[in-house]
Amino acid sequence: MPIYKNHQVNALAWAIGSPNLLLKDAGLPVHTNGFFTDALTASTGWLAELDDDPSPLLAALDKPGQWRVGLYFERLVGFWLEHHSTYSLACHEVQIRNQERTLGALDFVVETRPGYYEHWEIAVKFYLQARDSSEWSAWIGPNRRDRLDLKALRMISHQLPLSDHPRAKEQLLKLGIDSISGRRGLLKGMLFKHYGSNSADCESVNKDCPMGRWIEAHRLEEIISHYPDHRWFKRIKPDWLGERLVNAEESLSGDELLEHTRRTPPVGPSMWSGLHSSVDGWASSQRIFIVQDSWRPRG
Repeated sequence: MPIYKNHQVNALAWAIGSPNLLLKDAGLPVHTNGFFTDALTASTGWLAELDDDPSPLLAALDKPGQWRVGLYFERLVGFWLEHHSTYSLACHEVQIRNQERTLGALDFVVETRPGYYEHWEIAVKFYLQARDSSEWSAWIGPNRRDRLDLKALRMISHQLPLSDHPRAKEQLLKLGIDSISGRRGLLKGMLFKHYGSNSADCESVNKDCPMGRWIEAHRLEEIISHYPDHRWFKRIKPDWLGERLVNAEESLSGDELLEHTRRTPPVGPSMWSGLHSSVDGWASSQRIFIVQDSWRPRG
């Protein structure tokens, strides 16, 4: 995947071209890896134009709540669909209510060809492996408020079937959509194994998704010494998507990162990109989470 000068364009390219976290056998109706690869290839010229003048993209992203990674990802996908050469974004965030009770919302309804509408539910997630197990429940969010099994099962059992609910059909008919012909889950993101461990892979994980690492702050020197020529760049929300080109002044050397962590011990997990020198600057090549020593849940 190319790395652009503008980091929002990089995030957009990642939103288009990165594969789903899980394979189809996980029970989630997903696009193939080739779908996303082809979509990124078809968008190359458009992305280059945006890299020269990102103002349309920046305007679309400049809305309340823009610091939230999930909302940032949703806006990137929406921007792509609004400018897609063959797809048409029929509607977005359609609230479904049953009398006074809200049942949920449909993320996107996409017209993929004339009269053929698909319901897409999307999410972007970053999960750390909390125990040596292939089970989805072993993979939890950095702040320990989310798990892969809970998210995947909610998409499969509630979010995607919602468009088949009678109230959803009524609402869609009002929008000129007489039926939903297909349903797709876009669950993208990244998984992180414990640094130095040879733990089990996640069940039904897509092997084309890059794997990151997480490490306790007191062990940070181990990973720094493993990459002596790297610099390190902190990823501040919502800038968790895609790779980056970074100036040396924006990043820290390994020794500087160690000193920074000693002076300011982490109170929560923080994401960092390891950077290698390239002809265009310092380019990110891997991802780590630095966590406080007490982060790993018990049990």
